Amino acid sequence: MNQRMLGIIDATTYTNAIEDLTVNRSMAAIPFAGRYRLIDFVLSNMVNSDIDSVAIFPKYQYRSLMDHLGSGKQWDLNRKRDGLFFFPSPHLNDQYNEFGSIRQLSDHIDYFLRSKQEYAVITNSYTVCNIDFKDVLSKHVKMGCDITEVRKDGESLHMYVMSTKLLLNLIHDNNQTGYKTIAQVIMENTHKMMICDYEFDGYVAIIDSIES
Repeated sequence: MNQRMLGIIDATTYTNAIEDLTVNRSMAAIPFAGRYRLIDFVLSNMVNSDIDSVAIFPKYQYRSLMDHLGSGKQWDLNRKRDGLFFFPSPHLNDQYNEFGSIRQLSDHIDYFLRSKQEYAVITNSYTVCNIDFKDVLSKHVKMGCDITEVRKDGESLHMYVMSTKLLLNLIHDNNQTGYKTIAQVIMENTHKMMICDYEFDGYVAIIDSIES
């Protein structure tokens, strides 16, 4: 079985609680400890989980994020096949800022159609932790889940694993189902999908305010 994973980083999220730091940059590009940016943590987690195709979906103020990431060489993602992809939103005036926006993903559906990976990992860009997504995938496959949500002390970390086929179905059926985000699919659960939890027991910091 091909258990390779596709990495999807949603960098569209914006919150007023941290706007003093996002005047000229996205949340994903906020500096951390002098030399890092918030996105470095999830990006490193993906690379360390043997994910060699990572797509970043930004919306606002993403120039500094592009400058920081460059070609992806720092993460060994500057390759001819797969590698690092950057997909800015073509709809800047649309008010969809919630994490896991299906509309945001559908704007670049060709990326998913040409991808060969059987599974997809969808994450936010502002959670600091050290997680091996291979462990999440292992439980996902073992339990026969449709969607696995990573949690910490029962709270969602906005990290999900699902098959790429299911993700494409959610995008294709968006007009019929009305689901706007991946989180909405899980919360409403009016379908017959098997939703599983993966409880992460390591250190986690969610950077979504000046205080945090």
